[in-house]
Amino acid sequence: MSRFRTVLLASVAALLVACGSGGNADGDSQGDAREITIEGVTVVYDGLEYPVSFEGIEVQEVNGIWMIPLSAVLKEAELPVEVPALVFDFESDAGYRPALAANCRSHVPLPGESIPKGWVNLEKGSIYFDESVEASGYFEVPDVAFIYAFDQESHGSIVTVGEQEHAIDVDLRFLPAYPSNGRLVVSMDQIVKSAMNSPQIYLFELVANDGFNPAYDGQLGPLSYGKLQIMNVDLMTRKVSWPGGEEIDPLWGFERLAQVLYLDPKTESGSVVVEEETDTFLNQEEVPLGAMATVEFNGEQLIPLYRVVETAGIIDNYPEKFYSLTSSYGNDPHDQFNGSLVWVDLLNGYIHPVSRNVQFDVNVGVKGYWNVADAAKIRVVESSG
Repeated sequence: MSRFRTVLLASVAALLVACGSGGNADGDSQGDAREITIEGVTVVYDGLEYPVSFEGIEVQEVNGIWMIPLSAVLKEAELPVEVPALVFDFESDAGYRPALAANCRSHVPLPGESIPKGWVNLEKGSIYFDESVEASGYFEVPDVAFIYAFDQESHGSIVTVGEQEHAIDVDLRFLPAYPSNGRLVVSMDQIVKSAMNSPQIYLFELVANDGFNPAYDGQLGPLSYGKLQIMNVDLMTRKVSWPGGEEIDPLWGFERLAQVLYLDPKTESGSVVVEEETDTFLNQEEVPLGAMATVEFNGEQLIPLYRVVETAGIIDNYPEKFYSLTSSYGNDPHDQFNGSLVWVDLLNGYIHPVSRNVQFDVNVGVKGYWNVADAAKIRVVESSG
């Protein structure tokens, strides 16, 4: 993309004196010379770029600062549509756009009628608006590089973050896009951060246009924020993707992302029953997972299985016992395969606090069928033969 950025020093002082910046009686302008950090921007409309150089645009002094009116910048761009019929967004040289912050997103885009009350601050390279412009501070982008113009009635690809009264529609046009495998994508992380604060404390599920969600039927557990951070969404098709080699189930890579759901582990978590049955007694204790501390394993925040057993506090000599897992829908590998888990397996096994999906460290050699989905019970069993 075209870019006009340099540092102009006192050589422009004479022009600015003519615009009312002052000077001494001898014509020595060095005392008033101030550094200018920006000499142009790129206006983008309908996929086309309109580079604008500030050379020749009249510089104005506003509140003691050298500025150029935004209306003059857009006039110089010679867009095919009148400014009042457009809405606007801005991007810094480093990629910051107002919609990236949850507190700013609801004010994006800026209506074209506000453009006459805006300027480009030549000293700071930032956008400045008169205080009479609603939410003016949200659009004061530093080190501005791009001005994006859109037709007033147009809409981009929408992804909804949250649900019901907490649902927020995020227009992907207002997030930074970058090329990946020949396509323009936006970061899933930025989609979420533009709609909510503190996303790192939540777990996430993704829902496609047709309602498909791999976590609905227990196939997969929710995604950790760490995994969400490496995901991308195609700007046009809303296909979900991520770099190769990452440990994310391919079921999440569906077309037409429609919604991102977030779950609070402390309120959404289920519980697991720990059980020991003998000829003379049945001991059971329900352990709430939301109250337990998690550790990071395979990029997710999970609970070690052995801690669930210890927390129940009903089994004597638990390192000497044998165990099985039972899912909410009756799957029990001990009954199906006549096998069992030993304590060292539980030391290397983990359960998700929301989905209750179980996984083991591959280095322990636990059979794959022990990766039980939606495990509702840990029970003591007889040793397999």
